[in-house]
Amino acid sequence: MNKKLLWLGCGEANNLPEKTQDYEHCYFFEARQEALNNISGKFEGSVELVNAAVSESGVSNNLEIYSYEELSSLKMPTGLKTLFPGLVAEETREVVGISLSDCLSLCEVSGRDNTLIIDLPCIAGEIIASLIHTRAIELFSCIYVSSGIETLYEGAKTASELELLLNNVYFELNSKNTDDPDIPLFKYIYDERLANLGTVSAQLEIAKEQAEELKRTVVELEAQLASQDSEIDQYHTRSKEYETELTAKAHSLEESNQKAEQLSSDNEKLRIQLQESESSIDKFTIEVKTLNSTISSLKAKLETSNIEIESLRSQLETSNSETKSLSVKLAASNNEIESLALQLNTSENEIEKLGAALKVSVEEVSQRNDSAEKHILKIKGLEDALKKSQDKCDEVYSWLASRKKQVEVLESEINSLKQEREILLATRETQKSVKELEAKIDALFKTQSDESVEIANALGRHITKSETNTRKELLALNKLQDVLHNKELITYGSGKSLSSESLLFLTSLIRLKNYDVIIEFGSGTSTAVMADVVASKIMKNKTLNLGDDSKRLRNQDKLAEIESGDFRSLPNYIVSFEQSETFLANTLNLLENANLTQFVDLCLSPLIDKKYSSVDSTLFYDCEDKLREIKRILDGRSANILVIVNGPISKSSSADGRGVAHSSILDKLSMHAVDFFLEENNAELRQKVIASWQTEAERRALSYNFEQLSDDGESLLVKSRPL
Repeated sequence: MNKKLLWLGCGEANNLPEKTQDYEHCYFFEARQEALNNISGKFEGSVELVNAAVSESGVSNNLEIYSYEELSSLKMPTGLKTLFPGLVAEETREVVGISLSDCLSLCEVSGRDNTLIIDLPCIAGEIIASLIHTRAIELFSCIYVSSGIETLYEGAKTASELELLLNNVYFELNSKNTDDPDIPLFKYIYDERLANLGTVSAQLEIAKEQAEELKRTVVELEAQLASQDSEIDQYHTRSKEYETELTAKAHSLEESNQKAEQLSSDNEKLRIQLQESESSIDKFTIEVKTLNSTISSLKAKLETSNIEIESLRSQLETSNSETKSLSVKLAASNNEIESLALQLNTSENEIEKLGAALKVSVEEVSQRNDSAEKHILKIKGLEDALKKSQDKCDEVYSWLASRKKQVEVLESEINSLKQEREILLATRETQKSVKELEAKIDALFKTQSDESVEIANALGRHITKSETNTRKELLALNKLQDVLHNKELITYGSGKSLSSESLLFLTSLIRLKNYDVIIEFGSGTSTAVMADVVASKIMKNKTLNLGDDSKRLRNQDKLAEIESGDFRSLPNYIVSFEQSETFLANTLNLLENANLTQFVDLCLSPLIDKKYSSVDSTLFYDCEDKLREIKRILDGRSANILVIVNGPISKSSSADGRGVAHSSILDKLSMHAVDFFLEENNAELRQKVIASWQTEAERRALSYNFEQLSDDGESLLVKSRPL
């Protein structure tokens, strides 16, 4: 079993919704040490108390202590003041902080079968958000959260907001404890089936996103294909333009060729004419002289024709060069056409590849849709398997229950066999024990005479001391009856818990000193005696101050408060704590017969386990709420307080109960002047009480002294004062 229980803000650990023995180890975190002091010994199992304020950051913070201490918090209240109009901040205390991560490390939490109780309404939202962010919430299968229906503190989340946060991480609301209707306690359980469904839905969402991504890719590919189609169209238009240019250049080339052919034909004609002229020269050599003029004219024509021929030759050369350049351009255009054709072929190949990829992507999308449908079918199959496994678990549990009954029957038979074996062993050892017993009886007979002498001497001393104490008791009783207004309150042997001498000391203290409050642990005759002295003192002051108008008015106001039963602002107010209903009824009957009930507040306070050191505890009165009320009444005043420690009644006489009384009073009223009255007949136990009280006062840096009121030191007055 590796289960662990963490309680953040446990307070005094009242109303724990789980059993500590069901867990391997329990950790209770609380910022107030006085609350932790009241927890020790309450629970079974391994419980560790940690005095620290848990928060997300873990830095030291100021804790606001309110008049309702269980509502103390690290943040200022908002809606809380509407629920509790009388809420007042009594103290600001710096407390040690611990971060949430350090808290989990300290507790060494592992696995998932752990429980977390968040009893911090002011920062419950921050803690849950941090657990979700760090995935530490996966360490718990059960979470308790106390939160308000409305916002109670600054920045705090409501119960509905916390439920939304926990639902997002598959925690479902299991129950709601409305013992405190203003701040209920909600129980959330981790649902693994919801988590599995959430995982599958997340995978489906991822598949949908991938499908959408594929769709976007297909659209982009289609857009690229469209752009490539437009580029191919542009290439076609350019090739057509090149073809038109080439046809035009071919026509111009044909025209130049025709001109060249015409020039060549003209040149041939001239060459023929030249041959004819040369033949005619030979024929008409004779006629040269006669035809000089004709020859000169012909020469002139010849020179002009030569010039024209040269010009035609130059034109022919230029046309040849143009023909060569046009042929080069034609070859270049043919190369461009071939490259364009290659590009067109590659574009067509790419288009074919993109089409194939598009088909593949479409097939993948269809396959993923088919796989998603298969996942859904698998989930349904898993749900059916889960139902079957639950049915099998029920069958196994029933089988285990029957086996458990068989084991119990076998255990009972084994126990009966063990008892029979012990009886057999006892019969064998009886003879040996009889012989040893006879030897011991002989030794006892030898020492009996010596012990009888010592007993006679001790009995004589006891009789002498008893006579002395009886004489003192009668003398003190006579003096006490002279002091009391109601003589019937006390008689010799009336069963009083304090001696007559101690009661006489108490009456003297109350008459001589002006105590604002008298607190008594353990009621009885002493309660009625103190009430009688207080009543007589008030009536005496009223008689003495009849001539003073202001004092008379104040006393009239006091008497009016006495008659109305509200003593909370009066001096001489007696508060008596009693553990027994029978003793409480007897004391109340005594007060009613003497007409003194208006001076005493009798409190039935059962005994509870109280811590008086870091490791030890004992039974003491459940009086914290009443002492806290007295503290609020006396706040802002410098009061004189008398405390009579006359209880509680326990089976064994011990100083522990008196130690708890001393520390409980100082926890609430150490800033006032406090006198502790104690009666103890046992000298050794009396010294132990004095030593423990002195140590506690020195630890709290208080002034401390004590005085013996009686000759034998049985009655003590211990004075505690703030420095």
